[in-house]
Amino acid sequence: MKIKFTYILIGILYTLALCWFFISYHEEANKNLIFNKDIKDGDIIFRSTATENLEVKDFNEYGIIKKSLGDFYVWDNKSTMKRRLSKWVEKGAHHKVYRIKASESAMTFELLHGTYNHLLHSDALEFIAEKNTPFLNENSDEDVHNSTKTHDISSYIPKGYHLIYFENRPNRVHADLNKDGILDYAVLITDGNRDVGYIDANKVKLAIFEGQEDGTFILKNETGNLTYAFIYRNLDQNIKVSDSNVISIAHQSMRHDYELKFRYQKERNEYMLVGTAYNNYGNAIHKGAENTKTNFISGKRISTINGTKTTIIEDKFISISEVNDNNIYDLIH
Repeated sequence: MKIKFTYILIGILYTLALCWFFISYHEEANKNLIFNKDIKDGDIIFRSTATENLEVKDFNEYGIIKKSLGDFYVWDNKSTMKRRLSKWVEKGAHHKVYRIKASESAMTFELLHGTYNHLLHSDALEFIAEKNTPFLNENSDEDVHNSTKTHDISSYIPKGYHLIYFENRPNRVHADLNKDGILDYAVLITDGNRDVGYIDANKVKLAIFEGQEDGTFILKNETGNLTYAFIYRNLDQNIKVSDSNVISIAHQSMRHDYELKFRYQKERNEYMLVGTAYNNYGNAIHKGAENTKTNFISGKRISTINGTKTTIIEDKFISISEVNDNNIYDLIH
């Protein structure tokens, strides 16, 4: 009788072990299939769904990740609907997962100007992972499924935008921008038409595409709308990357020029404005000429108008997404 009981007990334990192994394996497989990162029960996932008034970079939905029997689910922000994580990420172009720090367990999630973007820069959240769904460019003959496998950066340009060309050369640089050992792209894109010399352009942006281990790319960060003058600048002078992985783009007009410098900041997991240079030529005899350089890492601005002057600036580590034509001149001098 004891031997029979022992066999039964061993059988039960063996079955439980197999179940545990299956659930753990299934859980890990599902997790890695989507994010390949250590997501956990209770993490917050933000989703970007473009609307008429919001762009791809705007995160306007979120849910709470829950783990159950070897699978991951997402409860919406009102805990009224539960969906598998793999299905939840099918909607939306960009997804980011964050974890609430223990000291901020009571934090609230409220929309600001229709998005949750402001929360992504909060010290209360710890970045965990992200997923970006490549867009199908209207100039591509590939379907959506095939576009996720292509290594051609043009297939990842957001719909409605095009890579800017200058004298038949694409306005892009190719380098390991985030120092993960995989080459990335920084490109200038516009909604204008190359066939008419971009005269119909309303939007111009600097976009960062990070390379993945399988040779594909994700749209990591982008600026707001910049001036169309970036389209017509000589390519060799317009966009470049330094040995220290600083991406710079330059603008020039009749009376002034400026340069914007961006770099990947690992602690924030995004690209930030780290420096600017501004040159005002003054009038015809250069009266009122000015030279101003700003270092957002050190928080110092040096201006040579009416003698050299150093000032301390309050804003540090400005996200690339916050830079646009409406605030550039406030940022550079």
